[in-house]
Amino acid sequence: MNWNVVLKFALVLALIGGGAAGYHFYRQDQEFRQLHGRVTPVNVLNWVPEVEDHQDDLPILLYFHAGAQTPEQRDIVNRFAWNNAGKAKVVSIDLERAENLLFAIRFGVLRHPGFAIVYKHSDVRGYNGTISSLEDLQRLLHKALSKQP
Repeated sequence: MNWNVVLKFALVLALIGGGAAGYHFYRQDQEFRQLHGRVTPVNVLNWVPEVEDHQDDLPILLYFHAGAQTPEQRDIVNRFAWNNAGKAKVVSIDLERAENLLFAIRFGVLRHPGFAIVYKHSDVRGYNGTISSLEDLQRLLHKALSKQP
């Protein structure tokens, strides 16, 4: 029996199997992030099911903006949601809708864009009035997680 041929055949099979398994896990991660790594718009009508009902499970980043978001800040918030899929939920609150101003007052957002995190019935007030970087949002998340016992 020619062991070189057997060894090469086994190597090819391992590469094919490893590639298929890698692709399978990549697709599962993509599907998970598509479902959980997005920014959900909220208002008074869906606040309870989107925020109140989930704040014991995951920290929820509240992103306050007025109408048309700056593309730079929107991209940063979307990237934060994607990177933290399954670890944090991200919701956006449009302050041009009058009913949403109550949320801004509740979380001390005086200017937009503004950020806060709610988790386990406590909140961490974040940045307002300036564009926040991905690192700023990560620090805010870490602060919210470190407040918990």
